[in-house]
Amino acid sequence: MDKKYLFTLIYLFSCLLCCAQQVITIDIPVTLNQHITSKDYHDLVSMEIATVSNNVYWGDSIVISQGTPVTANVESKKASVLGEPGKIKLDFILCQDVNGRPIKLSYHYFAIGKDRETSAYILGIGLGLFTLVGYLGLLLKGGEAEISEGSTFIVKGYLYE
Repeated sequence: MDKKYLFTLIYLFSCLLCCAQQVITIDIPVTLNQHITSKDYHDLVSMEIATVSNNVYWGDSIVISQGTPVTANVESKKASVLGEPGKIKLDFILCQDVNGRPIKLSYHYFAIGKDRETSAYILGIGLGLFTLVGYLGLLLKGGEAEISEGSTFIVKGYLYE
């Protein structure tokens, strides 16, 4: 066996032993604190818009207490002409345990408003063939996407020990 290969193998094995951390996955109930519509946020915004709904336990001890703020990334796109619906992308990313250590979260939620593209084309082109006013149907906007205040999500959290 080549010495370089053996050395590399020993080095990688020692790194795995030294750096290994136990990762615990927990379910965290999260409640949204405010109403979000696709009109609200157009650039990516990171903010505390939710809280932990109940105490989260690991074994007999509380790991995350109720009311802990939860940070999420929010990005949206307004509804536009030609019936295109509004869209919201909500990613829960971070909260803290009772000791103040960060807990990575993983949950992605997408909300899409009412799609009116077909109606816009039918009204715009169909009526447009008979009247000039019919082409205004192409200006029909899609519905805005909404996520209601008080909506609850079960988010995956990752504890490192």
